[in-house]
Amino acid sequence: MARSVSFTISVHDAEKTSGNYDEVSRRLRNAKPAFSEVLDILEEGEQRHFARLHGKYVRTGALMASLTQPTANAAIREAHGDGLVFGTSTYYAKFLTKERRSTTGEVTKQKGKSAVLVLQPKAKKAASQVILDFALEPFGDDA
Repeated sequence: MARSVSFTISVHDAEKTSGNYDEVSRRLRNAKPAFSEVLDILEEGEQRHFARLHGKYVRTGALMASLTQPTANAAIREAHGDGLVFGTSTYYAKFLTKERRSTTGEVTKQKGKSAVLVLQPKAKKAASQVILDFALEPFGDDA
């Protein structure tokens, strides 16, 4: 008599899980409330960044204000359903860059990263958490 070996794989709560993914997808199609909250986090991050600079890059205060105050002249703040825009239209901001250095320590001709528009790890983590919380909010602590 021949022996057979078999096993069965089943997904418990497959329909519930599918419904949960649908709900997360629906919420993320219009995450404007979360992105609006992220704008505040980015401003707070810029406030901390400028405080660490101890007056560097600040002459008139216009650039700093445009990155730390939502209603300042040149402030760019737009929260949409699928993303956000944060920045400044202050003309000279694009010239304020960190020097890019080669592996030998020499300054290169390549343009470096912005010296004033910086996404610090603390702000990045907080922003990510706000978006995640928004997406999973209907599931409470079960998510």
